[in-house]
Amino acid sequence: MKQNSIISLPDLFLDIITKKIDINKNTGNINQEIRLKIGGNAANFSIALGKIGIKNKLIAGCNKISELIFRQYIKDKKLKIRFLPIYIDISITISLEDNDRIMITDPKGIQIGINEIKKYEKLLKKTKYIFFGNWNNNKKSNELLKYIINLNRDAKIYLDIGDPSINIENLNELIKILKENRIWVLSLNEYELEYLGNFLKLDYENLLDLANKLYKILNVEHLDIHSPDFVYSLPSNIYIKLRKLNQ
Repeated sequence: MKQNSIISLPDLFLDIITKKIDINKNTGNINQEIRLKIGGNAANFSIALGKIGIKNKLIAGCNKISELIFRQYIKDKKLKIRFLPIYIDISITISLEDNDRIMITDPKGIQIGINEIKKYEKLLKKTKYIFFGNWNNNKKSNELLKYIINLNRDAKIYLDIGDPSINIENLNELIKILKENRIWVLSLNEYELEYLGNFLKLDYENLLDLANKLYKILNVEHLDIHSPDFVYSLPSNIYIKLRKLNQ
């Protein structure tokens, strides 16, 4: 597959993970174990493709620091990813994993709309597949999605919206976009599925029933539902139950 046939956008995060926090009572110093890893839906999708040998491009917001870290990562891993930066700011997620997992997200670097992405218009016009991630954290997502749809009507768009409650003020417009355009795949986890069902005031007996009702309302080619327990895809009506392996 040609490199210019797959583009992921628009998010690149630096995930800061703290495993243990220990406060020294004598000095007040905080001793902690910290890991830094690449995050973001688009970045992780691009990396996953790269790890199985598929060339692809990543268009993502960043600053010079996050760009340097990402470029070094793909160099070290020998991944065939062409990184196309949009210099806005750094996006960071801090994950505190001592007891209850607490995540703090600063998504300044993914506020990307038409003006920010226009420099890559020629590439977007030619690409065959587009992964569109982190709709919920980008307040310009609807603007960006409509622009891409109108720019390249032949592109197959895989849309991962994330937690819609974070961007509820733009959810009605997203639903309108989905009804009026033929998105290739809408991917939801079980929470996102239920949230959309409740938002649209749908009555349902179970998650599979809800998925079918949502699929009939939205004008998407495929609706993919994933959870820790199962995956379910429409219109193929394929249901796969997942079983955890003993560690």
